[in-house]
Amino acid sequence: MDDADGKEKKRKTQRIPKITLIHTDKSISVISLEDAEKLAKRRNLGLIHVSNASKSGRSVYELENSSKIDKITSDVAETHKNEQKTKSVKLFTIKQNIKDYDLNVKINNINKTLKRNYKAKIFFSHPKGLQEEVIEEMKQKIQGIISGTQKRKDSTILVYTPLLTDENISSKEDVNDK
Repeated sequence: MDDADGKEKKRKTQRIPKITLIHTDKSISVISLEDAEKLAKRRNLGLIHVSNASKSGRSVYELENSSKIDKITSDVAETHKNEQKTKSVKLFTIKQNIKDYDLNVKINNINKTLKRNYKAKIFFSHPKGLQEEVIEEMKQKIQGIISGTQKRKDSTILVYTPLLTDENISSKEDVNDK
């Protein structure tokens, strides 16, 4: 085991990390991570990482019942699902002289966008005067909730948020489960 310099090379032993373990009865012990995993498996408990560093520099783990772990994971999934409900905003522009057929096509596209959990922002341009009947027809046919309206001299902006239906939520959960 001599190098070219004639010095002996020291073998490095692999260091086994010690952790601080909080038991179900809130007692604290210091053991190796492998032993904590074995203990959790033996008692049918879960081993949860609580924090990276304590005063001693060891990671802190806690033994938890599976029901409490399920509750924690469902809470995290619930908050994640709430954050992912609406994606981003899609802008639709409609001019004053739009024909009925084209207006219906635009409304169908807006409804498809809302079903995919996007917000829809509709910019309605009317420089020659406001056409209330076209805007009212749009409001009746669009399947969403009006979250904002801005009327100006020559334009109107409508912001729609999607309806929260069971179909939208279940399709979102199916995507997250895979």
